[in-house]
Amino acid sequence: METVLDVHHLKKSYGTKPALNDVSFSIKGGTCFGLLGPNGAGKSTTMKILTGIIAADSGNALVFGLDAVKDRQGIQRQVGYVPQEITLYDKLSAYDNLVFFRRPVRTEGGASKKKIELKRC
Repeated sequence: METVLDVHHLKKSYGTKPALNDVSFSIKGGTCFGLLGPNGAGKSTTMKILTGIIAADSGNALVFGLDAVKDRQGIQRQVGYVPQEITLYDKLSAYDNLVFFRRPVRTEGGASKKKIELKRC
Protein backbone atom coordinates (compact mmCIF):
# COMPACT_ATOMS: atom_id res chain seq x y z
CA MET A 1 0.00 0.00 0.00
CA GLU A 2 1.06 3.56 -0.77
CA THR A 3 2.13 5.85 2.06
CA VAL A 4 -0.28 8.79 2.18
CA LEU A 5 1.28 10.63 5.12
CA ASP A 6 4.99 10.60 5.89
CA VAL A 7 6.21 12.79 8.77
CA HIS A 8 9.89 13.07 9.71
CA HIS A 9 11.39 14.81 12.74
CA LEU A 10 8.89 17.69 12.98
CA LYS A 11 9.79 20.36 15.50
CA LYS A 12 7.83 23.48 16.33
CA SER A 13 8.11 25.98 19.17
CA TYR A 14 6.04 28.99 20.07
CA GLY A 15 8.59 31.36 21.52
CA THR A 16 10.53 29.30 24.04
CA LYS A 17 7.72 26.76 24.50
CA PRO A 18 8.18 23.57 22.44
CA ALA A 19 4.98 22.26 20.86
CA LEU A 20 6.51 19.42 18.81
CA ASN A 21 9.82 17.75 19.48
CA ASP A 22 11.01 15.27 16.83
CA VAL A 23 7.62 13.87 15.76
CA SER A 24 7.80 11.13 13.12
CA PHE A 25 5.19 8.70 11.76
CA SER A 26 3.88 7.22 8.50
CA ILE A 27 0.39 6.22 7.46
CA LYS A 28 -0.45 3.83 4.64
CA GLY A 29 -3.47 4.37 2.42
CA GLY A 30 -6.61 2.47 3.42
CA THR A 31 -5.78 2.49 7.12
CA CYS A 32 -7.59 4.21 9.96
CA PHE A 33 -5.46 6.53 12.07
CA GLY A 34 -6.19 8.69 15.09
CA LEU A 35 -4.00 11.43 16.50
CA LEU A 36 -4.67 11.28 20.23
CA GLY A 37 -3.17 12.97 23.25
CA PRO A 38 -3.87 15.32 26.13
CA ASN A 39 -4.29 19.08 25.76
CA GLY A 40 -1.00 20.68 24.81
CA ALA A 41 0.45 17.50 23.29
CA GLY A 42 0.83 19.07 19.81
CA LYS A 43 -2.10 17.53 17.94
CA SER A 44 -3.41 20.83 16.56
CA THR A 45 0.09 22.05 15.76
CA THR A 46 0.77 18.84 13.83
CA MET A 47 -2.47 19.21 11.86
CA LYS A 48 -1.75 22.86 11.07
CA ILE A 49 1.68 21.90 9.72
CA LEU A 50 0.24 19.03 7.66
CA THR A 51 -2.41 21.29 6.13
CA GLY A 52 0.00 24.14 5.40
CA ILE A 53 -1.44 26.64 7.85
CA ILE A 54 1.86 27.02 9.69
CA ALA A 55 5.41 25.91 8.97
CA ALA A 56 7.48 23.59 11.12
CA ASP A 57 10.70 24.93 12.59
CA SER A 58 12.44 21.84 11.22
CA GLY A 59 11.65 18.42 9.81
CA ASN A 60 9.43 17.62 6.86
CA ALA A 61 6.11 16.06 5.96
CA LEU A 62 4.67 14.61 2.78
CA VAL A 63 0.90 14.49 2.38
CA PHE A 64 -0.16 12.38 -0.62
CA GLY A 65 3.42 12.81 -1.83
CA LEU A 66 3.24 16.61 -1.64
CA ASP A 67 5.65 18.58 0.53
CA ALA A 68 3.74 20.33 3.37
CA VAL A 69 5.90 23.46 2.95
CA LYS A 70 6.45 23.69 -0.81
CA ASP A 71 3.07 22.34 -1.99
CA ARG A 72 0.64 23.95 0.48
CA GLN A 73 -1.96 24.79 -2.17
CA GLY A 74 -1.86 21.28 -3.63
CA ILE A 75 -2.42 19.78 -0.19
CA GLN A 76 -5.20 22.23 0.61
CA ARG A 77 -7.01 21.16 -2.58
CA GLN A 78 -7.03 17.55 -1.33
CA VAL A 79 -7.33 17.85 2.47
CA GLY A 80 -10.00 19.50 4.57
CA TYR A 81 -9.22 20.73 8.07
CA VAL A 82 -11.81 21.82 10.60
CA PRO A 83 -10.25 23.30 13.73
CA GLN A 84 -11.62 22.46 17.14
CA GLU A 85 -12.76 26.03 17.58
CA ILE A 86 -13.78 28.55 14.97
CA THR A 87 -10.80 30.85 14.79
CA LEU A 88 -8.96 33.29 12.61
CA TYR A 89 -5.26 32.78 12.05
CA ASP A 90 -3.23 35.76 13.22
CA LYS A 91 -0.40 34.92 10.80
CA LEU A 92 -2.82 35.47 7.89
CA SER A 93 -4.32 38.75 6.75
CA ALA A 94 -8.09 39.22 7.02
CA TYR A 95 -8.32 38.62 3.26
CA ASP A 96 -6.24 35.41 3.46
CA ASN A 97 -8.40 34.14 6.35
CA LEU A 98 -11.51 34.64 4.20
CA VAL A 99 -9.92 32.89 1.23
CA PHE A 100 -8.73 30.01 3.43
CA PHE A 101 -12.11 29.43 5.09
CA ARG A 102 -14.11 29.77 1.89
CA ARG A 103 -12.38 26.72 0.39
CA PRO A 104 -14.74 24.11 1.90
CA VAL A 105 -17.77 25.98 0.55
CA ARG A 106 -16.23 27.16 -2.72
CA THR A 107 -18.77 27.50 -5.50
CA GLU A 108 -18.33 26.65 -9.15
CA GLY A 109 -16.30 29.28 -10.97
CA GLY A 110 -14.93 30.93 -7.84
CA ALA A 111 -17.99 33.05 -7.05
CA SER A 112 -17.04 33.13 -3.37
CA LYS A 113 -13.60 34.55 -4.14
CA LYS A 114 -15.21 37.20 -6.36
CA LYS A 115 -17.39 38.27 -3.43
CA ILE A 116 -14.31 38.53 -1.22
CA GLU A 117 -12.54 40.62 -3.89
CA LEU A 118 -15.51 43.02 -4.05
CA LYS A 119 -15.25 43.66 -0.31
CA ARG A 120 -11.46 44.06 -0.29
CA CYS A 121 -10.17 47.53 0.55
